[in-house]
Formats: sequence, C-alpha cells, structure tokens
Amino acid sequence: MNKFFIRRWIIKGFRKNRKVEDSVCTAVDSRITVALYDWVQENGFCRQCRMEEAAEELGTSKEQLSWYFNRTKTGGFVKWRTNLRITYAMEILDKHPHLPFSSVGEFVGIPDKSNFRKEFRHIVGMSPQEWRRSRLEKLGH
Repeated sequence: MNKFFIRRWIIKGFRKNRKVEDSVCTAVDSRITVALYDWVQENGFCRQCRMEEAAEELGTSKEQLSWYFNRTKTGGFVKWRTNLRITYAMEILDKHPHLPFSSVGEFVGIPDKSNFRKEFRHIVGMSPQEWRRSRLEKLGH
C-alpha cells in the first residue's frame, strides 16, 4: 500500500470513529506540522488566503487542518497566522528599526495600517511604535 492511501484511510477512520490511537494522531500532527513549516518558509502565511486554500496547498482537507489547529494550537488557523505575522513583524522591526510600520505591516500580510496596529497591540500588548521604542531603549539607542 502506498503512503497516500494509508494516510487517507487513517483520516477516514478518525472521522468515522472519532477515536484514534495517540500515535496515529501524532503521525498526522507531525505531517501537518512539517507541511506548515514548509508553507511558512515559502511565505505562504503572508498571502491573504482562506483555510480551504491553505489546506489544499498543504495537501490536506479543511476538516483535517481545522482538527489539527483545534488539537495542537490555541485558536484556529486565522489566529495562528496572525500570531505568526506579528512575530515576523517584530523580527523585522528589530532588524530594521527605521522601516515605516506601514511597510512592515504590508510585508507580513497586514497591509491596512490600523489593522496592523490593532493586531500588534492585541498580541504584544503595546503598539508597534511603543514596542520599537522599548526595544531601542533596551539596546541603548
């Protein structure tokens, strides 16, 4: 039997029975984790796409991806992607302290300045400007 057939069989069994051995869940989790890592490396998280599109690109179903996020992450796909975007924005702001916030937001996939500021504040607890200022003070600039 090929791997694709076995994987499909495992997922069908999960949906049908709703009971799967932890080792099988871990295998499915690992496969999706690796696929997500590869997807992020290609900057897939910066594009505006729905979970259905992401699932298709990852070679899985929307249901399986949703199950994965509910099982392994707090929140769903959109929350995970937003957290990833803001984390990446923080890295960019660290490396390029004079880059405008609008450029950073656009680069990480949140082109609207007010949405970028709102999401940043929600996740980090302060605005991008306050965060940048605190980082520069820590570095002694």
